[in-house]
Amino acid sequence: MKQGSGRKQPSTAVAGGSATPASKLYAEGQRTRVGEIMTRDVVTVMPDTTIEAVIELMLQRDLSRLPVTDSDGKLVGIISKTDLVSEQFNRGDTSELDSADQIRLRGISYSEGIHVHGPEALVSELMKAAAVTVDEMSWVTDAAKLMACHHLHGVPVVSHAGRVTGMLSSMDILAWLAGLA
Repeated sequence: MKQGSGRKQPSTAVAGGSATPASKLYAEGQRTRVGEIMTRDVVTVMPDTTIEAVIELMLQRDLSRLPVTDSDGKLVGIISKTDLVSEQFNRGDTSELDSADQIRLRGISYSEGIHVHGPEALVSELMKAAAVTVDEMSWVTDAAKLMACHHLHGVPVVSHAGRVTGMLSSMDILAWLAGLA
């Protein structure tokens, strides 16, 4: 344990030179490719998609982020729930609905505290450039390090041509760790 850090550092060996579970897991991650554990059924949106449609997709499919692609399927950005919340906060819309009020949008109920962007707002106005991506042939350990270093819960998986082939989420990695993937 580092002095004063409050975090236990993973050990890589025990007395006698045998590997610990942490080192075994790291070694396994060096033998497992992102393409083996990523989510392949990816929902994407285009820059001209309305924010209303993005919210509907995220709620219906329990998604936290959506890759934004051009008409050729090439990645141009990503939009997340955080982007939606940050935009509301930055423009000063922090009011809440009365407890009895609810907004209904195409059969989805939005409870108090949730704000719906105007129907004219587009993905292109809120998305971020997807600066962090991984390739299907990347090692799981390398992708996990990248995600941890950038504080990301998910990254698009792209081909050499820049087309989205999947998404790798922290839940994909946890499912793999638990032996569920």
